[in-house]
Formats: sequence, structure tokens, C-alpha cells
Amino acid sequence: MDLPPADVAVTAAEQVFDSLVTADCPALLATVEDAPILQQRWGLAAGEELLQESLEHEEGGEPYLAVDRYPPLRNSLDVEYHELLVRPCSRLDILTSTPRGQVSRPLTERLDGQLLYTTAVQDRDVLLAIGRALDVRIVPDRVLSQMEEQRRNKLRLRIAQTDDIRDKIALAFGREELARIVPVAALAGLRAETGEDPTDRQLADLALSVDGYNVLKIHAGSLRKQGLEPPEQWAGRRHAREWVRSLGFPVEYAGFPSSTWDAELLIDGPAALGALHPYQRAVAQRIRELLDPSSESRRGLVALPTGAGKTRAVAQALVEVMAERTGDFRVVWIAETEELCEQAVQTWAHVWRAEGKPLERLSVSRLWGERESEERDGKHVVVASTAKLHAIRRRGETNLPRDYAWLVGPHIIVVDEAHRSVGTQYTQVLAALGGTSRVAEMSTPLLGLTATPFRSWNDRETEVLAGRYHRNRLDDGVFSDDDPHTHLQRMGVLANVRHQLLEGADLTLSDTELKASADFKNSIPASVEKRLGDDEGRTTRIVRSLLSLPPGHRVLVFSTSVDNSRTIAALLSYHGVRARSVSAKTEPNERRRYIEDFKEGRVRVLTNYNVFTEGFDVPSVDAVYITRPTYSPNVYQQMIGRGLRGPLNGGKDEVLVVNVADNITNFGEKLAFHHFEHLWEGNNR
Repeated sequence: MDLPPADVAVTAAEQVFDSLVTADCPALLATVEDAPILQQRWGLAAGEELLQESLEHEEGGEPYLAVDRYPPLRNSLDVEYHELLVRPCSRLDILTSTPRGQVSRPLTERLDGQLLYTTAVQDRDVLLAIGRALDVRIVPDRVLSQMEEQRRNKLRLRIAQTDDIRDKIALAFGREELARIVPVAALAGLRAETGEDPTDRQLADLALSVDGYNVLKIHAGSLRKQGLEPPEQWAGRRHAREWVRSLGFPVEYAGFPSSTWDAELLIDGPAALGALHPYQRAVAQRIRELLDPSSESRRGLVALPTGAGKTRAVAQALVEVMAERTGDFRVVWIAETEELCEQAVQTWAHVWRAEGKPLERLSVSRLWGERESEERDGKHVVVASTAKLHAIRRRGETNLPRDYAWLVGPHIIVVDEAHRSVGTQYTQVLAALGGTSRVAEMSTPLLGLTATPFRSWNDRETEVLAGRYHRNRLDDGVFSDDDPHTHLQRMGVLANVRHQLLEGADLTLSDTELKASADFKNSIPASVEKRLGDDEGRTTRIVRSLLSLPPGHRVLVFSTSVDNSRTIAALLSYHGVRARSVSAKTEPNERRRYIEDFKEGRVRVLTNYNVFTEGFDVPSVDAVYITRPTYSPNVYQQMIGRGLRGPLNGGKDEVLVVNVADNITNFGEKLAFHHFEHLWEGNNR
């Protein structure tokens, strides 16, 4: 088609050329030098004169300075563009008018002086739009990476400069991640009570109450989302310590080493030690008689209430024998947990310093966890866990392996928490230590210690336990009363008990739960414990009771489940009572630190599920809450025993025991606390 030159536009601007083409206007794109020549010599129209454009847009957000939103651009843009304003648009169109008509065309961006209109939403796309509009090379990934590093550095600095641990936690995790840490039941309970969501600081306090010193380790994934680059290995290692210190956290938040105990302990003696109580002296004398080859029985069981000093009496009896004898004397002391093992080690150290043979050393070996031991001449006590001895025995298939043959046939074997010692693993270990195929054939003296000399209410199991120790109760007749608790309370060895009963929950067991309970000897199935723990009204009553205690009271709470333990601790923390939750997953050294915090009053309430029934030694406890229903006298006695130490043993004159009276309508048994009413009869008020 032939057109007169005046109907053809020429321009050197690509943007103008595109608009002319879009408007269906004949156009020619020329160089900057050629465009004016074509206009003058050929008579072509100037594209800019034929074209009339107007920009139409709908705002998609607040405008912002490009260098404020993307600070690294300050180093890559000319100073004149530091004032570039970006205006987000939900719609951006260019309206073009020419002699041939009017046309609308959508745009992704348009630069108008120092104002950039753009429909880009994602940061990467906005940066590309800025680069195109200004005709500069911008690498979005590099800019965004620099921004993320700047954000991380600012966050690290803010955390490090913040003093309060709760504020540090709130900054490190952010509100959304903190809400995931806190138990759902605790948040629901708080919202129902206050009608409001907790503040960031309160959420951080709740998170600390359930995860304590391990909160950074347990939720390291959330910290990685924040770009804080937490360590992969914790357990108090150097890199973990450096990392927490860089953020201003106490070093405890780096975790705890797996062990702070040496494999051996050399103990010099003697030192001052208080005399045994008369009942302890009587028991100690009977223990000495077990070591007499002419004794009628080489086995015996010491059954004294928790807090009555069983370990002290046994250690002193054996130390006195060691001091009288020359030559070698070896004791193998067996316990279930690291806490119980270490308690035994410390008791032996204390007693040997006071009662040991002058100028003679006692070797005490710690044989649990990863520790190994070697044979020692002279006086030697090997404190071992059942699991460790079982692992050693398995190396030799049925007998102890060659490197541990020296353990066979010690002068005496002592079993702590002896009510557990009739299981298969114990039986195999005891036989191996005795150098026989059957425990019944073993000639090595065997001494058991327990606070619960029966196996639930199961007569057959109790008979097996009694038979293992030749039915020889070394504590028989050492108290003038039929009930040792009453006698020890009058002495001041055990605390008097003040009792309170809280309303529990009413529930009915399903057929499956009834069968499970029967199969496991009248124990409460886990599903029932969970249902009780999820009962909001029941939990609220427990928390309100705890909040009503005097401000200085230190309290142990035995909860129905791990989640319930965490929920109660969180709710208490929300109300200003410093609490910590402990579970079987809490590492031993971390658990010991919580106990130390509890002793020193830095923590007022320790909640737990099935942890502090054994091996927990805090003399000064003001109250014990038994919120976990149990029908086992053994388990119940272990729980309340944590708070029964009296003034003669560094405890209190009186302890409050709070039981929760749940009504399980179709179970047919009384909760175990009913069997211990003699402890608080006449003391309630």
C-alpha cells in the first residue's frame, strides 16, 4: 500500500514506536541521527507529534522508595535514582491516540521521571522491572540475598542487645512459630479464661515453661526459618556455646554434656557425720550379719519409706565392715537410673569420708551409660545400672565377658529399688554376677532396698519378690509401731501430711480400655490418662489450686500425660508462677539442672509425667500434687515419697498432699491414695 510520507511517522524511541504500532499507525524506527533527517528530507511525520498518550492505573498498594525497600540498590543505582518512587498497581494501561484512532494497551511497568509504575508483585519481579525501566543491570537474587543477610544481622543484634530471656525468645522465633511450640490445650484454656491471645512475651514464657533450657535445641528448625543458623550439634559443645553467647543467651541454652561425672571417684576419709537413727543402726547391724558366712540367710530386704535413709544405713554398714577388714572388698551396687546411681556414689563418698579406714582409699566406679570400669585392688564399690550390666552380660552371651570376669562373686550385691528385681533382665544379671546359671544357686550375699516391698496387690508377684530375698526382712520389728510412717513422722524423719482432695473427672472406660486395664494388672490405660489430661475443667481446677498456694511454696506435680504436664506448666507461667515441665525425653543433665533450679527457688513448680517417682532427691518440698490417677500402692508411695522428708532430714515439718478424686465409674477399684489415709488422718484442716 502506497502512503504519502506525511502519513508515516518516524521515531528513535522504542517506546513511542511500540505505541504507534499498537495504534495501527504506520511507523518507522530509526536511529537518533537518522530520525530528523527523514523528517526534513523525506517529509515523514515526527512520531512524538502524532502520538498522544495518557497513563491509566489502579493503585495496588502504598508507594515506596526503591532504595528503602531494597537497600542494596544504593550501591548499584546512580544517586539521581535514590529518589525513585515505586507505585504498585493492580492495573496499568497506556491509552494511545493517533490520527487513526485511540487504543489501550496493558503495561507491566512505566517510568515517569522519578516515578515507576509497576504491576509486579514479587520482589524479584519488581527488581527486574526497575532494571528494565532504568536500563541498568540488576541481579535480583543477589540483591535479595544481601537483604536477607542484612535482616539476619539486624535480628541477631536485636536479640543480643535484649536483656530479658523472654524477649530474646520472642525475637528469635517470632509469634507464629512460638504459637506452635505452646501446647494447644494451654492456649485454648487461656483464651477461654481471658478472651485474649497472649502477648509475644507471654508466649515466650509459655514456651520456656514447657521446653526450658532445651527450647533452642528442640525447635532449631524454627530458628533456621528465621535465618539464625543454629548449630547441628548441641549438648554443650563449643560451637553451640559460642552460638548462644553470640545472641546473649546464658550458656545453659547450648544444652548439657551427656555426662559431667568421671568414670571413677577416689575418696579420702574420714570426716564428721551424724549418727544413724536407732532404726537405721538396727538395720545396719542386720546387714553386717549377712556377710557372716555362718549366717542362716545370705540375703535380705530393707523396706523403709522414701526419705527414711535406706542408702545411708546400707552404705555405713558396709563401710564399717570394710574398715574392720584387711585386703580386698568389692561391692556391686545396682540401680535403675542415672540419678539413683549418682545418689549412691555421693552417699558412699560422704560415708567413707566419715567412717572409712584412716589412710585407706575407696575406689568407686561409675558403670552406666558409656562408662566402662576396670578392676581395682583394695576397697572397691562398683555402682552400675541394670541396663549397663545387661549389655555387658550380652557381650559374653550368658556369662560376663573376660574383661569383666573380675565382677563375678563380689562380697555383696546391693539392688536399689529391689521391687523391680524379679524381671528377666535382673534375673540374668544377678545370675551372671553370682557366676551361676540360676539366681537360686547363687552364694553371693544379696541385699535389696525398696520403699515398696510388694508388687502392686499381686500376691503371686509379691511372693516371688519375697522368695528372691529369702523372705528375710531386715527392717522387721525396728519400729515400735506397726506403721513405720507414723513412727518416722513422730521422730521428725518424715513430714506430717496435710491432705486436700480436688474434684476430678467422671468417665467410663470403654470395653477396650477395660480389657487393657485387666491385661496390665489394673493400670490406667494411656488413652484414659489422655482423656483426663484433655479435660479442660479438671486442668483448670488443678491450676487454680496451685495458684492459691503461698508464693514461696515449692511444688511437685505428677500429671496424667506429657501434654498435660506441659499444659499445666504453661498455664502456671502465664499467671506468673515459674514452672518447668520434665518428661522422659528430658536429658539427665538438663533434668538435674531443673532440680537445682527448684532447690534454689528459681523454679517453683516442677510438673512431670512418670519421671520423679524414683531417684529424685529434694528434701524441702512444700506440696505434692498427685493428679495422675493410680491404683498401684507402689507407684503412689513413690510419688508422695518425694515430699515426705521431715526436719531431721532437711525437709519440712509438714507437707501438703493434694489428690485428684477422679470417678472411673466401671473400674471397680479404689484409687491408691485411699490406702494411705493413715498418713494424714487428724492433720486435715
